[in-house]
Amino acid sequence: MKKAGIFLLDNVLARIPMRISDAMIVFGPYGAAQAQAHGMNPDNIVTIPPLGELAERFSPPNDQAACRRELNLPIDKDIALFVGRLSRLKGMDFLAETIEQIANEQEMLFVLAGEGPYYEKFANKFSDDIVRLAGYVAHEEIHRYYKAADVYIHPSPYEGIPLVLLEAMNCGVPVVSRPAGDIAFLTPNITETPAEMAATILAQDWSSEWLNEEYFTTQYQSDVLTDLVESLGK
Repeated sequence: MKKAGIFLLDNVLARIPMRISDAMIVFGPYGAAQAQAHGMNPDNIVTIPPLGELAERFSPPNDQAACRRELNLPIDKDIALFVGRLSRLKGMDFLAETIEQIANEQEMLFVLAGEGPYYEKFANKFSDDIVRLAGYVAHEEIHRYYKAADVYIHPSPYEGIPLVLLEAMNCGVPVVSRPAGDIAFLTPNITETPAEMAATILAQDWSSEWLNEEYFTTQYQSDVLTDLVESLGK
């Protein structure tokens, strides 16, 4: 019965808004493909990802070592950062396996900023010199952690284009992620498995390139929305 309900939701009810809408806004190619699969005319799909121009505090650090000292983080280790809820749906099992593989190869510190049911699991599984659990960090302070990091890791299997990735990249921190939603529209550093993510991080085989950056600008989004509103008014 549950499977029948999901099928009805995904394949019948989900098609109704597509067929009655004049246009649909998506974050990127993945969203566009999903919209087309549910019956949306590709000519009526508009790509507008979340705005990538953030507050000034989300910018590359002038002195990373000073940022680390302020947070009591080591200045002589590579640091990987995750910001978010520590839960199964956010990919914490994937992350734990990735950390375990990296810890067997080299010294690296993983800073996890967030709360959730996996907090105690990480505390029990890893020592403080492998995983530093920062707990809840207010959004007004989270930029300090990005500025202290060498790489941002994103293990969640379910996303669109999350704000944390935009925050990291605005701070000059490369993102290594699973292939969720339209994240591949933002960064080329996509890894399928914990082993692949671990290998990428160990080799520092990542790119800092912000893909399709023009789509994330105020100018582009303003122009596209203006054109969209004018076309709908005709």
